[in-house]
Amino acid sequence: MKRNTYKSFQWSLFTALFRKLILFGVFLLIAKEIGKEDLGIFREFSLVIAIFASISFFGFKDLLIVKKESTKSLFQELLQFSIIIALFSSLALFLLGPRIGQYYKSSLLGDLLVSLSPLIGLEIFRLALRSYYQKKLRFKALAIIETVNVLVYSALIILFLFISLDIKSLIIIFYFGNLVELILLLAMESSLMKETLGKVFSFSLLKDFALSYKRNKKFLLTASSNNLLSMLINDLPVIVLGILFNPALIGLYYLANQLIGQPVVLACNSLGQVLFPTFTLMTKAEIRERIAKFFRIVTLLAFPLFFLFVIYVLNLVPLVLGDKWNQALPIVSILAFSLATTMLMNPISSLPYVFQLPHIEMIFMIINLSIKSLAIYLGHSAGFETALLYYVIASMLIHLVFISLVTKLLEGSIVKSLVSILIKSIPTLLLILIYQLLGDWTSFYKLLLLSILILIYLIIAKRLGAFNK
Repeated sequence: MKRNTYKSFQWSLFTALFRKLILFGVFLLIAKEIGKEDLGIFREFSLVIAIFASISFFGFKDLLIVKKESTKSLFQELLQFSIIIALFSSLALFLLGPRIGQYYKSSLLGDLLVSLSPLIGLEIFRLALRSYYQKKLRFKALAIIETVNVLVYSALIILFLFISLDIKSLIIIFYFGNLVELILLLAMESSLMKETLGKVFSFSLLKDFALSYKRNKKFLLTASSNNLLSMLINDLPVIVLGILFNPALIGLYYLANQLIGQPVVLACNSLGQVLFPTFTLMTKAEIRERIAKFFRIVTLLAFPLFFLFVIYVLNLVPLVLGDKWNQALPIVSILAFSLATTMLMNPISSLPYVFQLPHIEMIFMIINLSIKSLAIYLGHSAGFETALLYYVIASMLIHLVFISLVTKLLEGSIVKSLVSILIKSIPTLLLILIYQLLGDWTSFYKLLLLSILILIYLIIAKRLGAFNK
């Protein structure tokens, strides 16, 4: 099982990084073509769709992954339920679109949500099918299909750059890639899909769904609440700052987050998709051992490479995008620190679910959401960057608290775990300090020196076996 898990993660991570390289280049082309406000509206639109799609399942998608039995019947019940909620969610988005546009101070956003409301149905079906593949541990297939999605989306973006790329065409192209992914997911299990299609409109299947819901009502209620809270927490800057600031500043935040956040998100999601169902098959001791190794690799290897990447972004992006997006660079520096601690927390965030204790995560997330929202509110009067700085500080502290919670669930030592993380982060902290001391050096010499130092560090660490202990 360990070997299969490792190979699954390798596939997921490799394809995730490959997709990121493609999307990074495409995103730079998009940023050169459209303005800050349009970019902010695109982020707000995709966020609204994601929130609607996530909460529409009422936790039933998570139940399919967690339950060890009746996978096929639960999936068929989920697909029937998806048809119903897709219709209701599309109607709700159509009616609420103008009000959401007012919330984000953009009538254009409201118009787009109304005219493109059927896209919510596409997302619901796609997520339902993905949950089945996750349950079956078919991560290699998911990774390949996601890569095809990105390739299609990127190719169409490049094509439209030669025609005309506006905000509406950008949204349609993005979700067309998701449509391609949905079609491939259906094709991969064509026999099961044909069988399910024959049952999906039957009343008996609806009765089975009602019975499954009744039996697991407590879990479903807690899981759906957690999903909503998780979505709000993950995108809190866009949600809360959308009230306080205009879409152009949201566009700056989105650019900064895309530049350095996507490698973190893709890698964490790839690992998290593998760990969630895999942890359900392990003992506490096995999970504790696996997480200790994960923390060691992240702090000693991922942290230095990530901050070197951030330094490259800070020095090279202005050369690519010009002065148009220079205001995003301070935001890049601020977000880097919370993204680093996200690497530690995000992939293991499913552990309360693994132990069938989703209520613990729900309580934690309510506190999390409250503290982060308060941090943004306290900082917003001093400006956009200050609000984000307060948010990042709060995020880092909360991530460490969650790691402590997980350590307690696994019956480990909280102090030992946190001290170990801090000590192993010293090479990264030294890298940041050296970068600050370089001061007025030209970008070329800064990047050259820091790259050489990181290379020397990695060679020494590998020879000492630091990554394998």
